[in-house]
Amino acid sequence: MAFYTNAFASLTLVQEPTQILQLQVHTGLPSWGDFRALQQAVRVFYAKADAKKMRLCLLFDLRRLGLLIPAMVQEWIALFRELHAVTERIVVCSALVFEHKLVRDAVTLFLKTYDAARPVYACSGMDEALATLEARAKGGGAAASESAATLLQ
Repeated sequence: MAFYTNAFASLTLVQEPTQILQLQVHTGLPSWGDFRALQQAVRVFYAKADAKKMRLCLLFDLRRLGLLIPAMVQEWIALFRELHAVTERIVVCSALVFEHKLVRDAVTLFLKTYDAARPVYACSGMDEALATLEARAKGGGAAASESAATLLQ
C-alpha cells in the first residue's frame, strides 16, 4: 500500500523479497502543486531512510508519464543533486519502466545531465525491473541484470 499518493504519483515501500521504493506515475502531466508535493515526500522519505541506515532499490514506473515541461525537469534534476550524498548511502540501484520511446529518450537525456550515484537500468516491463533490482540487491550484480535491462548510467 502506498504511503504517499496524489493525483500525479504514489510512493510505496515494498519489503519482500527486496526492499524497493516504488514511484508510480498516475498521469501524463502533473500540476505544479502535485509535482512539488511529490518532491517533498521524496525528501522526507530519504531523510528517514538515511537515519535508519536503510539499503534499498528504486523503481520508477513511468509508463503513464508524458513529457514534463522543462522547468519540472530542471527541478527534478535539482532534487536528485540535492539528495546525491544520501542516494550514495541508501540506494543500491534504480530501474525505470517506460512505455513510450519519447519518454525513454527524454529520461536518457536527463541522465546525461546528472551524475547518477548508483546504476540506473531501463526496463521494458515491471517483471524485468523487479528481476533486475532483486539480482542487484542480492549481489548478482551486472551479469544477472544487464542481460535483460539496459544500463543507462
